[in-house]
Amino acid sequence: MQIENLSRKLIIERSLAKSIVVIAPDLKSCFDISNLYAPEHLMLQINASENYIEWVRNAGSVFWGAWTPGAVGDCASGTNHVLPTVCACVYSGMGVETFMKSITFQQLTLEGLFEIGSVVALHWKASLLISDR
Repeated sequence: MQIENLSRKLIIERSLAKSIVVIAPDLKSCFDISNLYAPEHLMLQINASENYIEWVRNAGSVFWGAWTPGAVGDCASGTNHVLPTVCACVYSGMGVETFMKSITFQQLTLEGLFEIGSVVALHWKASLLISDR
C-alpha cells in the first residue's frame, strides 16, 4: 500500500482507525448528512454536480467536478485551511476578502430618489428620528 512509503504513516493509520464509511439511501440523504457534519472540504464527484450546489448549506469550501481537487483550495485558488466546520458552520470561511476593506458607493438619479424617497421618509418617521429626515 502507498501508506508504507509515506512519512506520516503513523498519523494516517491513526486517522484511518477512527474513520467510518457512511452509506446513504439516496443523493438527497448524502447532502443532508453532509450539511449536519459541515465538512471543511466538500468534494462533489457526481454527474452534473453543478445542479446540486443549492443543496449545500454547511461546508467550509466546496469543490465540484472531476478537475477540482481540494488541494487546489488549500494553496492556490483563494480559500485556505481557516474554514468553519461543525458548530461554526454558521460563519463564512476566511479568504482574501477577510483582509480587504470594503466601501459601499451609492449614487441616485432624481427619478431614483423619488422612487425610494417615500420608503426613507416612512423609515425615519417610524424610528422617530425627525432630525435625520
